[in-house]
Amino acid sequence: MATGAIRRMCSSCLRSPTTALGFRKTQFQPLGRWLSTSASPSIRPLTGDELASYRRDGFVILRGVYSTAEIDLLRETVLADQMLKDNVMNMVDGSGKVSRLTLWRHDGDDTYGMFSRGRRMVEFAQAATESDDDTLYHFHTKVMLKEPHVGGRWEWHQDFGYWYEVGCLQPEKMLSVMVAIDEATVQNGCLDVLRGSHKLGRLHHGNTGEQVRACRAMLLHACLRLKKNHKKAQPLLSVNQLARVLTSRLRFTCINKFSC
Repeated sequence: MATGAIRRMCSSCLRSPTTALGFRKTQFQPLGRWLSTSASPSIRPLTGDELASYRRDGFVILRGVYSTAEIDLLRETVLADQMLKDNVMNMVDGSGKVSRLTLWRHDGDDTYGMFSRGRRMVEFAQAATESDDDTLYHFHTKVMLKEPHVGGRWEWHQDFGYWYEVGCLQPEKMLSVMVAIDEATVQNGCLDVLRGSHKLGRLHHGNTGEQVRACRAMLLHACLRLKKNHKKAQPLLSVNQLARVLTSRLRFTCINKFSC
C-alpha cells in the first residue's frame, strides 16, 4: 500500500517525570491501587483538544509523559529480562519473515506493571474510554522487538480484528497505549495508521502467515475514502501496520491494552 495513504507514527511518544519503579514479581494488583498511590506532580489530564483529536483521528500523540530515565530503565529491564526472552513468539508475516513479541495478560508488581498501572497511563486510559477505577481493566501488555534487516512486518490490521474474536465487541471501550522505548522512525519500522479508519466499522480479516490481515480490497477502498497522510500512537480501531526495520539497530516498543 502506498505510504501516502497513511499517517505514519514516527519519533518518541510518551515521556515525563517519575515514580518509583519496581522489579519483577507475579502478584496481581487492581488498577485502582496504583491510581491512588502513585502520585506524581507531573500528572495532568488529557486536554479537550487531545480527547477531540483521539476521537476524530483514532489516535493521539502525548509527549513528555515519561522521563528519559524512566524510558532508559524500561529498556534496561527488557534487555535483561530472561523470562521475556524465553517466551518470545515468532509471528511469520505474509512474505515469510518473522516479527517477534512477548505478551502477557496479568500485570506483575514489577517495572512493566509500574507503567501499565501507573497513575499517568491509567488516567489517560480512563479518560479515553470514559471509564473509572471500578470498570477499567488491563487487557494485556506486550513488548515488540523490531530486528534490523531480517525482521518481518506486522500486516495491515485493526486491533479490533483480534479483540472481536475473544468477545470484546465495543471498540470505543478498548484502547492501546504505545510507549516508544526507542525512537520510532520510518527507517526503523514505525507504526503506520490510516487516520480516521476507526470510524469504518470492523473490516473483514483473514490469515496471512501466522498473522491476521485486513482484506486488501477493503483497505484500498478505505484509502480512497479517507484523507491521505502520516503520524504516531496506537489507535482504538484504526487500520495499522508495523513496517520492517531498514536500519542496523534493533528497536523495542511496549504496548499496553485496556478495556472496560
